[in-house]
Amino acid sequence: MIRLYVDSHFEVGAELELPASETRYLTSVRRGMGDIEVFNRSGQVGSAERLGRTSVRITKVWESKVPLQALRMSLALPDRNLLPGLITSLSEMGVESLRFFCGDRSQAALKRISSLNSESRWNKLAIESMRQCARPTPIQLQFAEVDLEDLSFASNESVFFFDEATETSESGEVKSNEDNFHVILGPEGGWSERERELSRRLKWRTVHLPTPILRVETAAVAAASWAIVHRKKI
Repeated sequence: MIRLYVDSHFEVGAELELPASETRYLTSVRRGMGDIEVFNRSGQVGSAERLGRTSVRITKVWESKVPLQALRMSLALPDRNLLPGLITSLSEMGVESLRFFCGDRSQAALKRISSLNSESRWNKLAIESMRQCARPTPIQLQFAEVDLEDLSFASNESVFFFDEATETSESGEVKSNEDNFHVILGPEGGWSERERELSRRLKWRTVHLPTPILRVETAAVAAASWAIVHRKKI
Protein backbone atom coordinates (compact mmCIF):
# COMPACT_ATOMS: atom_id res chain seq x y z
CA MET A 1 0.00 0.00 0.00
CA ILE A 2 1.33 3.43 -1.00
CA ARG A 3 0.12 6.19 1.34
CA LEU A 4 0.16 9.72 -0.05
CA TYR A 5 -0.58 12.98 1.79
CA VAL A 6 -2.85 15.48 0.02
CA ASP A 7 -4.07 18.56 1.90
CA SER A 8 -7.57 18.56 0.37
CA HIS A 9 -11.09 17.47 1.24
CA PHE A 10 -11.82 14.04 -0.24
CA GLU A 11 -14.93 13.14 -2.27
CA VAL A 12 -15.52 10.06 -4.40
CA GLY A 13 -14.74 10.85 -8.02
CA ALA A 14 -12.64 13.90 -7.25
CA GLU A 15 -9.36 14.29 -9.12
CA LEU A 16 -6.46 15.42 -6.94
CA GLU A 17 -3.16 16.94 -7.99
CA LEU A 18 -0.37 15.46 -5.89
CA PRO A 19 2.12 17.76 -4.14
CA ALA A 20 5.61 17.64 -5.65
CA SER A 21 7.00 15.83 -2.60
CA GLU A 22 4.36 13.10 -2.87
CA THR A 23 4.95 12.71 -6.60
CA ARG A 24 8.64 12.15 -5.89
CA TYR A 25 7.79 9.63 -3.18
CA LEU A 26 5.39 7.77 -5.49
CA THR A 27 7.68 7.63 -8.51
CA SER A 28 11.17 7.50 -6.99
CA VAL A 29 10.77 5.75 -3.63
CA ARG A 30 7.84 3.44 -4.33
CA ARG A 31 8.32 3.40 -8.12
CA GLY A 32 4.55 3.54 -8.60
CA MET A 33 4.09 -0.06 -7.55
CA GLY A 34 1.14 -0.90 -5.28
CA ASP A 35 -2.37 0.24 -4.40
CA ILE A 36 -2.69 3.93 -3.55
CA GLU A 37 -4.24 5.31 -0.38
CA VAL A 38 -4.45 9.05 0.26
CA PHE A 39 -4.81 10.79 3.61
CA ASN A 40 -5.23 14.38 4.83
CA ARG A 41 -4.82 16.19 8.14
CA SER A 42 -8.53 16.11 9.02
CA GLY A 43 -8.83 12.33 9.46
CA GLN A 44 -10.07 11.38 5.98
CA VAL A 45 -8.61 8.39 4.15
CA GLY A 46 -9.35 7.36 0.60
CA SER A 47 -8.44 4.74 -1.96
CA ALA A 48 -7.35 6.19 -5.29
CA GLU A 49 -6.41 5.26 -8.82
CA ARG A 50 -3.54 6.88 -10.63
CA LEU A 51 -4.46 9.10 -13.58
CA GLY A 52 -1.00 10.19 -14.62
CA ARG A 53 2.35 11.04 -13.15
CA THR A 54 1.04 13.76 -10.82
CA SER A 55 -2.66 13.12 -10.21
CA VAL A 56 -5.08 10.54 -8.81
CA ARG A 57 -8.86 9.97 -8.70
CA ILE A 58 -10.65 9.15 -5.42
CA THR A 59 -12.61 5.87 -5.58
CA LYS A 60 -13.61 5.47 -1.92
CA VAL A 61 -13.56 7.68 1.20
CA TRP A 62 -13.74 6.85 4.92
CA GLU A 63 -12.78 8.30 8.29
CA SER A 64 -9.66 6.96 9.99
CA LYS A 65 -10.45 4.73 12.98
CA VAL A 66 -6.91 4.71 14.37
CA PRO A 67 -7.25 5.99 17.97
CA LEU A 68 -5.38 8.92 19.47
CA GLN A 69 -4.75 9.41 23.18
CA ALA A 70 -6.16 12.35 25.17
CA LEU A 71 -2.54 13.00 26.06
CA ARG A 72 -0.51 16.17 25.70
CA MET A 73 3.13 16.73 26.58
CA SER A 74 5.23 19.78 27.47
CA LEU A 75 8.97 19.25 27.22
CA ALA A 76 11.81 21.60 28.13
CA LEU A 77 13.58 22.20 24.82
CA PRO A 78 16.46 19.73 24.38
CA ASP A 79 19.31 19.78 21.93
CA ARG A 80 18.02 20.50 18.43
CA ASN A 81 19.39 17.20 17.11
CA LEU A 82 16.95 15.29 19.31
CA LEU A 83 13.83 16.97 17.90
CA PRO A 84 13.26 14.68 14.86
CA GLY A 85 13.34 11.51 16.97
CA LEU A 86 11.13 13.00 19.67
CA ILE A 87 8.50 14.25 17.24
CA THR A 88 8.41 10.98 15.32
CA SER A 89 8.27 8.69 18.36
CA LEU A 90 5.59 10.64 20.21
CA SER A 91 3.55 11.00 17.04
CA GLU A 92 3.60 7.23 16.55
CA MET A 93 2.45 6.73 20.15
CA GLY A 94 -0.65 8.83 19.53
CA VAL A 95 0.30 11.86 21.63
CA GLU A 96 -2.11 14.65 20.72
CA SER A 97 0.23 17.62 21.08
CA LEU A 98 3.86 18.34 21.92
CA ARG A 99 4.90 21.73 23.29
CA PHE A 100 8.51 22.77 23.81
CA PHE A 101 9.36 25.47 26.36
CA CYS A 102 12.53 26.91 27.89
CA GLY A 103 13.58 25.11 31.07
CA ASP A 104 16.10 26.56 33.50
CA ARG A 105 18.67 24.03 32.26
CA SER A 106 17.64 23.90 28.62
CA GLN A 107 20.49 24.10 26.15
CA ALA A 108 18.52 26.54 24.01
CA ALA A 109 17.69 30.18 24.68
CA LEU A 110 14.27 31.73 24.19
CA LYS A 111 15.37 33.38 20.95
CA ARG A 112 16.28 29.96 19.58
CA ILE A 113 12.79 28.67 20.37
CA SER A 114 11.42 31.60 18.38
CA SER A 115 13.49 30.62 15.34
CA LEU A 116 12.28 27.01 15.54
CA ASN A 117 8.66 28.14 15.17
CA SER A 118 9.38 29.37 11.65
CA GLU A 119 10.78 26.07 10.37
CA SER A 120 8.47 23.92 8.28
CA ARG A 121 10.57 20.74 8.64
CA TRP A 122 8.91 19.86 11.95
CA ASN A 123 5.44 19.79 10.40
CA LYS A 124 6.86 17.75 7.51
CA LEU A 125 8.10 15.24 10.08
CA ALA A 126 4.61 15.09 11.60
CA ILE A 127 3.10 14.38 8.18
CA GLU A 128 5.72 11.74 7.41
CA SER A 129 4.89 10.05 10.70
CA MET A 130 1.22 10.00 9.68
CA ARG A 131 2.25 8.11 6.56
CA GLN A 132 3.96 5.43 8.65
CA CYS A 133 1.60 5.02 11.62
CA ALA A 134 -1.75 5.98 9.98
CA ARG A 135 -2.81 8.34 12.78
CA PRO A 136 -5.86 10.40 11.73
CA THR A 137 -4.43 13.89 12.41
CA PRO A 138 -0.85 15.16 12.75
CA ILE A 139 0.68 15.76 16.17
CA GLN A 140 0.27 19.43 17.12
CA LEU A 141 3.65 21.11 17.61
CA GLN A 142 4.38 24.33 19.45
CA PHE A 143 7.60 26.08 20.43
CA ALA A 144 6.57 28.34 23.30
CA GLU A 145 8.71 31.36 24.19
CA VAL A 146 8.02 30.92 27.91
CA ASP A 147 9.47 29.08 30.88
CA LEU A 148 7.77 26.50 33.11
CA GLU A 149 6.06 29.10 35.27
CA ASP A 150 4.27 30.68 32.32
CA LEU A 151 2.85 27.50 30.78
CA SER A 152 -0.94 27.33 30.63
CA PHE A 153 -3.11 24.24 30.85
CA ALA A 154 -6.75 23.48 30.09
CA SER A 155 -9.07 23.32 33.06
CA ASN A 156 -9.92 19.65 32.40
CA GLU A 157 -6.28 18.47 32.20
CA SER A 158 -4.63 16.31 34.86
CA VAL A 159 -1.02 17.53 35.04
CA PHE A 160 1.81 15.09 35.89
CA PHE A 161 5.32 16.38 36.61
CA PHE A 162 7.94 13.73 35.81
CA ASP A 163 11.06 14.05 37.96
CA GLU A 164 14.24 12.02 37.69
CA ALA A 165 15.23 12.71 41.32
CA THR A 166 15.23 9.44 43.29
CA GLU A 167 14.15 11.20 46.47
CA THR A 168 10.95 12.31 44.79
CA SER A 169 7.84 10.79 46.33
CA GLU A 170 5.69 9.07 43.74
CA SER A 171 2.31 10.77 43.97
CA GLY A 172 1.00 10.44 40.46
CA GLU A 173 -2.03 8.35 41.33
CA VAL A 174 -4.84 8.43 38.79
CA LYS A 175 -8.44 8.96 39.84
CA SER A 176 -11.30 7.05 38.28
CA ASN A 177 -12.79 10.10 36.52
CA GLU A 178 -9.58 11.39 34.88
CA ASP A 179 -9.11 11.18 31.15
CA ASN A 180 -7.16 14.17 29.78
CA PHE A 181 -3.51 13.87 30.73
CA HIS A 182 -0.76 16.48 30.39
CA VAL A 183 2.78 15.26 31.04
CA ILE A 184 5.67 17.66 31.79
CA LEU A 185 9.30 16.65 31.26
CA GLY A 186 12.59 18.44 31.93
CA PRO A 187 15.67 18.90 29.69
CA GLU A 188 18.92 16.95 29.58
CA GLY A 189 20.21 18.68 32.72
CA GLY A 190 17.09 17.87 34.73
CA TRP A 191 14.88 20.19 36.77
CA SER A 192 16.19 23.05 38.85
CA GLU A 193 15.10 23.42 42.48
CA ARG A 194 13.10 26.49 41.45
CA GLU A 195 11.11 24.40 39.00
CA ARG A 196 10.54 21.63 41.55
CA GLU A 197 9.27 24.17 44.06
CA LEU A 198 6.98 25.60 41.38
CA SER A 199 5.48 22.16 40.69
CA ARG A 200 4.77 21.71 44.41
CA ARG A 201 3.21 25.17 44.68
CA LEU A 202 0.94 24.51 41.69
CA LYS A 203 0.08 21.06 43.09
CA TRP A 204 1.07 19.12 40.01
CA ARG A 205 1.33 15.43 40.74
CA THR A 206 4.90 14.21 40.71
CA VAL A 207 5.86 10.93 39.07
CA HIS A 208 9.25 9.23 39.42
CA LEU A 209 9.81 6.18 37.25
CA PRO A 210 11.83 3.45 39.03
CA THR A 211 14.57 3.42 36.39
CA PRO A 212 18.11 4.73 36.02
CA ILE A 213 18.32 8.32 34.78
CA LEU A 214 16.94 8.35 31.23
CA ARG A 215 17.97 10.31 28.18
CA VAL A 216 15.38 12.87 27.07
CA GLU A 217 14.22 10.83 24.07
CA THR A 218 13.86 7.71 26.23
CA ALA A 219 12.14 9.58 29.06
CA ALA A 220 9.57 11.06 26.68
CA VAL A 221 8.57 7.64 25.35
CA ALA A 222 8.55 6.14 28.87
CA ALA A 223 6.35 8.95 30.19
CA ALA A 224 3.93 8.62 27.28
CA SER A 225 3.76 4.87 27.87
CA TRP A 226 3.05 5.44 31.58
CA ALA A 227 0.22 7.81 30.74
CA ILE A 228 -1.31 5.51 28.11
CA VAL A 229 -1.27 2.52 30.46
CA HIS A 230 -2.83 4.47 33.32
CA ARG A 231 -5.51 5.97 31.07
CA LYS A 232 -6.49 2.47 29.90
CA LYS A 233 -7.17 1.52 33.49
CA ILE A 234 -9.89 4.14 33.78
